[in-house]
Amino acid sequence: TATTTTTATAAPLCDQNNPSSFFASLPPHDVLILSDSTLNSLGSLPLYYQHHPNVPIYATFPTVKMGQMALYDYHASVCLDGKTPPFSLQHLDQATAALQTIKYSQTIHVQGTQNLNNNNNNNNNNN
Repeated sequence: TATTTTTATAAPLCDQNNPSSFFASLPPHDVLILSDSTLNSLGSLPLYYQHHPNVPIYATFPTVKMGQMALYDYHASVCLDGKTPPFSLQHLDQATAALQTIKYSQTIHVQGTQNLNNNNNNNNNNN
Protein backbone atom coordinates (compact mmCIF):
# COMPACT_ATOMS: atom_id res chain seq x y z
CA THR A 1 0.00 0.00 0.00
CA ALA A 2 1.19 3.47 -0.78
CA THR A 3 1.21 6.14 1.88
CA THR A 4 -1.10 9.03 1.14
CA THR A 5 -0.99 12.37 2.88
CA THR A 6 -4.38 13.98 3.28
CA THR A 7 -4.82 17.45 4.69
CA ALA A 8 -8.24 18.65 5.74
CA THR A 9 -8.19 22.43 5.55
CA ALA A 10 -11.80 23.44 5.15
CA ALA A 11 -15.02 22.57 6.91
CA PRO A 12 -16.88 21.57 3.69
CA LEU A 13 -14.78 18.39 3.58
CA CYS A 14 -16.73 17.22 6.61
CA ASP A 15 -20.49 16.98 7.03
CA GLN A 16 -21.13 19.02 10.18
CA ASN A 17 -24.04 16.73 11.12
CA ASN A 18 -21.92 13.60 10.65
CA PRO A 19 -18.24 14.48 11.23
CA SER A 20 -17.10 10.86 11.16
CA SER A 21 -18.16 10.59 7.49
CA PHE A 22 -14.92 12.32 6.49
CA PHE A 23 -12.77 9.64 8.15
CA ALA A 24 -14.72 6.79 6.57
CA SER A 25 -13.88 8.23 3.14
CA LEU A 26 -10.10 8.56 3.64
CA PRO A 27 -7.95 6.55 1.21
CA PRO A 28 -5.91 3.64 2.61
CA HIS A 29 -2.78 4.68 4.49
CA ASP A 30 -0.06 2.94 6.48
CA VAL A 31 0.52 5.11 9.52
CA LEU A 32 -0.52 8.27 11.35
CA ILE A 33 2.17 10.36 13.03
CA LEU A 34 1.06 13.03 15.47
CA SER A 35 3.47 15.87 16.08
CA ASP A 36 1.22 18.39 17.83
CA SER A 37 -1.06 18.02 20.84
CA THR A 38 -3.48 20.85 20.07
CA LEU A 39 -7.16 20.30 19.27
CA ASN A 40 -6.52 21.60 15.75
CA SER A 41 -4.18 18.68 15.17
CA LEU A 42 -5.76 15.80 17.08
CA GLY A 43 -9.18 16.99 18.17
CA SER A 44 -10.89 14.36 16.05
CA LEU A 45 -8.53 11.50 16.89
CA PRO A 46 -11.33 9.42 18.53
CA LEU A 47 -13.45 9.72 15.36
CA TYR A 48 -10.48 8.80 13.18
CA TYR A 49 -9.67 5.77 15.35
CA GLN A 50 -13.26 4.48 15.12
CA HIS A 51 -12.83 4.14 11.33
CA HIS A 52 -9.15 3.16 11.21
CA PRO A 53 -8.38 1.08 14.32
CA ASN A 54 -5.66 -0.93 12.56
CA VAL A 55 -3.55 2.04 11.45
CA PRO A 56 -0.60 2.50 13.83
CA ILE A 57 -0.52 5.93 15.46
CA TYR A 58 2.81 7.29 16.71
CA ALA A 59 3.56 10.33 18.87
CA THR A 60 6.11 11.46 21.44
CA PHE A 61 5.26 11.08 25.14
CA PRO A 62 4.53 14.83 25.65
CA THR A 63 2.27 14.87 22.58
CA VAL A 64 0.36 11.82 23.85
CA LYS A 65 -0.16 13.14 27.38
CA MET A 66 -0.89 16.78 26.48
CA GLY A 67 -3.16 15.66 23.64
CA GLN A 68 -5.03 13.32 25.96
CA MET A 69 -5.60 16.17 28.43
CA ALA A 70 -6.71 18.50 25.63
CA LEU A 71 -9.25 15.91 24.45
CA TYR A 72 -10.61 15.34 27.97
CA ASP A 73 -10.83 19.08 28.55
CA TYR A 74 -12.66 19.57 25.24
CA HIS A 75 -15.12 16.77 26.05
CA ALA A 76 -15.81 18.23 29.51
CA SER A 77 -16.31 21.78 28.25
CA VAL A 78 -18.74 20.66 25.52
CA CYS A 79 -20.72 18.70 28.12
CA LEU A 80 -20.74 21.66 30.53
CA ASP A 81 -22.20 23.79 27.73
CA GLY A 82 -25.11 21.32 27.55
CA LYS A 83 -24.11 19.93 24.16
CA THR A 84 -23.18 16.45 23.00
CA PRO A 85 -19.50 15.92 22.12
CA PRO A 86 -18.77 14.27 18.74
CA PHE A 87 -17.17 11.29 20.54
CA SER A 88 -17.69 9.42 23.79
CA LEU A 89 -15.18 9.08 26.63
CA GLN A 90 -14.95 5.40 25.74
CA HIS A 91 -13.90 6.28 22.18
CA LEU A 92 -11.42 8.81 23.55
CA ASP A 93 -9.91 6.19 25.88
CA GLN A 94 -9.68 3.61 23.08
CA ALA A 95 -7.94 6.06 20.75
CA THR A 96 -5.41 7.29 23.30
CA ALA A 97 -4.69 3.73 24.46
CA ALA A 98 -3.78 2.87 20.87
CA LEU A 99 -1.14 5.61 20.61
CA GLN A 100 2.38 4.22 20.36
CA THR A 101 4.90 6.41 22.15
CA ILE A 102 8.19 7.12 20.42
CA LYS A 103 11.20 9.19 21.42
CA TYR A 104 11.91 12.50 19.75
CA SER A 105 13.97 11.87 16.58
CA GLN A 106 13.51 8.11 16.94
CA THR A 107 13.66 6.20 13.68
CA ILE A 108 10.75 3.85 13.16
CA HIS A 109 10.16 1.34 10.41
CA VAL A 110 6.54 1.06 9.38
CA GLN A 111 5.39 -2.14 7.77
CA GLY A 112 3.88 -1.52 4.34
CA THR A 113 6.03 1.46 3.35
CA GLN A 114 8.99 -0.53 1.98
CA ASN A 115 7.48 -0.64 -1.52
CA LEU A 116 6.92 3.10 -1.42
CA ASN A 117 10.60 3.66 -0.56
CA ASN A 118 11.71 1.31 -3.34
CA ASN A 119 9.42 3.02 -5.85
CA ASN A 120 10.80 6.44 -4.88
CA ASN A 121 14.38 5.17 -5.30
CA ASN A 122 13.54 3.64 -8.68
CA ASN A 123 11.88 6.86 -9.82
CA ASN A 124 14.90 8.89 -8.71
CA ASN A 125 17.26 6.51 -10.56
CA ASN A 126 15.21 6.82 -13.73
CA ASN A 127 15.48 10.61 -13.81
